[in-house]
Amino acid sequence: MRYLSILFLVCSVIFGATLNVPADYSLIQDAIDAAGWGDTVLVAPGTYTENISFVHDPVVLISEEGPFLTCIDGKSEYASVVVFDRQTPETVMRGFRLINGSGTLFYIHPHWHHFGGGIYNSIASSPEISHCIIENNIASDMGAGIFSGESSSPYIHHCLISNNTISNSSFPAGAGVCFRYSASPVLSYCVISNNTTNSYPGASGVTGVYSMGTYGCLTMINCVVADNIGEGDISGLYSSTQVQILNCIFWGNTNTQLGGPSLTVQYSDIEGAYPGLGNIDTDPVFISGLLGDYQLNPVFSPCIDSGHPGPAYNDPEDPLNPGFALWPALGLLRNDMGVYGGPLCGEYIDPSTGIEEYASLVQAGTAFRISPNPVHTGCISVGLFLGSYTEVDISLFDITGRNIKYIGLSRGFTTGDHTFSIDVTELPTGVYFCLVTLDELSSGQVLTIIN
Repeated sequence: MRYLSILFLVCSVIFGATLNVPADYSLIQDAIDAAGWGDTVLVAPGTYTENISFVHDPVVLISEEGPFLTCIDGKSEYASVVVFDRQTPETVMRGFRLINGSGTLFYIHPHWHHFGGGIYNSIASSPEISHCIIENNIASDMGAGIFSGESSSPYIHHCLISNNTISNSSFPAGAGVCFRYSASPVLSYCVISNNTTNSYPGASGVTGVYSMGTYGCLTMINCVVADNIGEGDISGLYSSTQVQILNCIFWGNTNTQLGGPSLTVQYSDIEGAYPGLGNIDTDPVFISGLLGDYQLNPVFSPCIDSGHPGPAYNDPEDPLNPGFALWPALGLLRNDMGVYGGPLCGEYIDPSTGIEEYASLVQAGTAFRISPNPVHTGCISVGLFLGSYTEVDISLFDITGRNIKYIGLSRGFTTGDHTFSIDVTELPTGVYFCLVTLDELSSGQVLTIIN
């Protein structure tokens, strides 16, 4: 069974027009410019040498066959491969390899800089980015892989961000990913590895993940940050904002793994140790396999069955071997740390897209979206489309796996769009898991609350 981690699309996205590249438009950008609200741009396999900008209505950009067969080459012409300009969560990009970007020009007195070699996400922009490989990009100072601007809240999941470089900088900030001032992003099921910073002699900096500012909250769940190489102080993650880290692995980064004043780290494997419930400091024993370089050794890895013990974070169950995890998860049902554990790890097996699967799952009523997310106070709205008469239940779990809010609606709902309001005013700042059950189908999404 495929797990539904990234199927949080509004019904109108699926049922809008579909613009095909190259059948209808030779360039991806031309198709995006022609698309209207909720339209889908569907891209056939191939290498597309261009730079992409999302500047108009929300559009869904999807490859037919995934990132191994569909590449956008930014040509290294002093531009980001992809730019998101003030996009809403309805904008989605899925299934592309992004290479040879060199960043969007950005002025900070008294110099010009290039930020976001692979992706430049602007101020107050919150797209969904999934199943992408972002590699071999450069920037002069911030975010060679991904840069995200002030007050942005991108949802980035099931991505590989690797081999990106910041060179000759006085303060290199996030060769993998950089979030700037009051951003509240979510990173889940991402590998951030082998990124490099080359700073001026005596300069400090951050190589893997950098989140700057006073406000905002970075959430990381079931991620791997490994083997990032930097000459600065920290090669794993540094944040001056709040950070929630759960079921992650930080290992093999040169210099310090983690730093910052407001980090909450739980059930994670941190080289050199880090305080927090359930954390360990033991070699994860990575192996290279069909899925990449950061699979867990099935015999010796201490990260198997060491993630969060709450049922909401369990690995998927093998239907042919009840009580045991379904590959690529290993061991029993308790969460495995890293990208190959947890309820949504199945999506990391096959990064190809399948527009038909999107449509069928939405028609079946298993796709939903939470808004706003992150939420600061008041209510969230859970919107979904039901393809038939269906009973609906909604539950919220806290970071301990405790069911803190159950909305048993006790009746069925007819075919069509439905929105359910949930008051979260009394819930403290933190990471939560929202589980929607429709008859016998369940789908989950991370919810971040910032008070």
